[in-house]
Amino acid sequence: MSRTPFGQLSKAALFAPLFVLLCATPSAWAQGAENYIADCIALFEEYGWDWTYHAFREWNGWSVEHEGPDAKHMVPSADNPRKRVLLDGLRGVVRPPAEPAGGKEALP
Repeated sequence: MSRTPFGQLSKAALFAPLFVLLCATPSAWAQGAENYIADCIALFEEYGWDWTYHAFREWNGWSVEHEGPDAKHMVPSADNPRKRVLLDGLRGVVRPPAEPAGGKEALP
């Protein structure tokens, strides 16, 4: 059961159908990708939403099983922080969301 006002009023199950971080871009852009994935999972779990990661084994640029500096140089990766966070989330092990840069005061 969703723990959001809409979910409680409607008694509807809510589903976050897709979330992904494009990893086939310059590595500086993808730094901290595991934090984004962990934050999404933590939020979805906190609200009681079902979720799915997009897109497992569809394209190497979205794959948590590949790493590389750009789309042309992706290589298989048996283990990396993104994969560990996603697998932990699928097992129900959820870490608390990361604090924004500047602390909680930086939030609107």
